[in-house]
Amino acid sequence: MIARGKKKIGFGNMFAKEKSHFFYHKRVNGSDKRIHKVERNMLLANYLGYNNSAPEVALNVPDNAASYVDTFLREIGTPRHCCRQPFFQ
Repeated sequence: MIARGKKKIGFGNMFAKEKSHFFYHKRVNGSDKRIHKVERNMLLANYLGYNNSAPEVALNVPDNAASYVDTFLREIGTPRHCCRQPFFQ
């Protein structure tokens, strides 16, 4: 193992990759394997003392995006209702 820190902190076996949890001194575990990567990484941040939730990130969709998607789907022969588009209601 390359990391030579005196105290190695990482995910427990639920989230660890390639059995890396065997090499950590402290393991951060979760209760649900099906969480978003951001939420999973926030488990480590919270363990280290950051006691806030994940920051909110706004996704700004340009005004012409819906028409662009409609044109693209029409060109490839896919009806719009077949695609999930949460940003274009």
